[in-house]
This record gives sequence, structure tokens and C-alpha cells, in this order.
Amino acid sequence: MGLDKSYCDDIETLSSDTRDLVKFDEVMTKFEMTSGAILSRTKKSKVMGIGQWRGRQDWPEEVRWMQVVTEMKIFGFTVCPTYQQTLKKTWDRVLRGFDKVMFSWSSRQLDTLAQRVEVARIFALSKLYYVAQVLPLP
Repeated sequence: MGLDKSYCDDIETLSSDTRDLVKFDEVMTKFEMTSGAILSRTKKSKVMGIGQWRGRQDWPEEVRWMQVVTEMKIFGFTVCPTYQQTLKKTWDRVLRGFDKVMFSWSSRQLDTLAQRVEVARIFALSKLYYVAQVLPLP
């Protein structure tokens, strides 16, 4: 019988104090020891400075294993160091996705206007509606 491994997954934190990163690492280490789950300390663990920390590369020694990035995708949004970048990159990605969905349906035979509207509403516009609830249109 092999050893089963579980992983801590999809955890996001925000803080204005770098000591919180160290504390987070300590808490995750305790969680790993208690649960047997493992925090993936590879390319999946990322840190990004926003606001006044934009472009920051020097993070506490205890969390140097985290990959420093300039953007990350969280809940379907491309989060960047500035609001303007987040707005532009998220909407650019969503609009490209919208175009791809509409193109993928263009070769199918949809006989009625109602069918075309339903396809657009379910498969393409839903992506726009989701982002538009949080970010204003560009």
C-alpha cells in the first residue's frame, strides 16, 4: 500500500506587513505536521507586491522559496501591481475568451434567433457578466 499525499490548495492571502508571510509559512508548517497535507513549495507558490510594494523583489528569507511574479490569476481575474493593469489585462483576457467562444459556435447550425441568443447568453456573455460585477468596463 502506497503513501497517500494531500496538498494545501488555492489559498490566497493579502497583507501590508511582510512578517505576515513568515507567520503564514509557520502556520502552514504546523498544518502540514498536523494533517499530513503538504504545501506545494514550488512554482505554484507565488508572491507579488502591489501598491507601494509594486516591483518588490526582496522578501523575507523564510519565504524565498516563493516565486516572485508581476501578475497572477485569482478567481478569473488577472491581478497586477496596479489597478489599471488589472483592469486592462483582465478585460483583454475575457474579451479574447468571448471572441473564442463566439468563433467556436460560428460553424454550428443554429436555426433560430432564439437559439443564437441562448448560446451567446450561456457560453459567452456569462464570462462578461462575471467580471463586470467586479470591474468596470474598459
